[in-house]
Amino acid sequence: MKIVKSLFFTVIIAFTIACGGNKSKQAEEDSTAESASEAQDLKQIDLSEYQLNATISIPDDSKGKAELIATDWGSIEVKVDDWYGLEIVPYGMSIIDKKAELKADLVYDIEYLTDKETLIFYKKTITDSELDPEFHFFMTKKINGELIEIKSSPDYSYTKSQVEKMILSAETLSPKAEI
Repeated sequence: MKIVKSLFFTVIIAFTIACGGNKSKQAEEDSTAESASEAQDLKQIDLSEYQLNATISIPDDSKGKAELIATDWGSIEVKVDDWYGLEIVPYGMSIIDKKAELKADLVYDIEYLTDKETLIFYKKTITDSELDPEFHFFMTKKINGELIEIKSSPDYSYTKSQVEKMILSAETLSPKAEI
C-alpha cells in the first residue's frame, strides 16, 4: 500500500511540475507577443538634425504627441505626453560613473532591478516615507565610436512599466545607415 501511495504522489508531483512548465512557456510566449505588439507601436525617428547621426524608435502618434527638444548642453530630450521622457546625451558618462553618482545621493535609497554592463534599471525610494517609489534607467551605447548615454528624464518620476517601455525604445538607438 505504501508503494501505491508513493507512486500516486510521484505521479501527482510530476503532473504538477509538467503543468507548471507549460504555464512558464505560455507566459514566455505571451511576453514575446506583448514585446512584438509594443514594437509595432513605435516609429523610427532620425536624430541627425540634432547633430547625432543615429535613429531611435519612439512611441507612435497613437500613444501621444512626441516632442523632441535640443537642450543648451547638447542633449536631446524626447517626450510623449506625461508618461514618456528620455534624454540622449552625446559624450555621456559611463555606467560606473552613474552608479557612483547614485551611491553618493544622500536622500534616496537605490535598488537595482537590472544591473548590466550597459544598462541599469533602478528604483529610488526614501526610507520611512509614504511617497511612491520612482523608477529610472540609465543606458550607454557606442555610436560612431562615441559613448552616448540614454536615460529616463531625471525631472520626472515614472512607474516601472513606463520605464520598461522607455528601455525598449532606448535599445533601438543605432547609427544611421549611410546611403
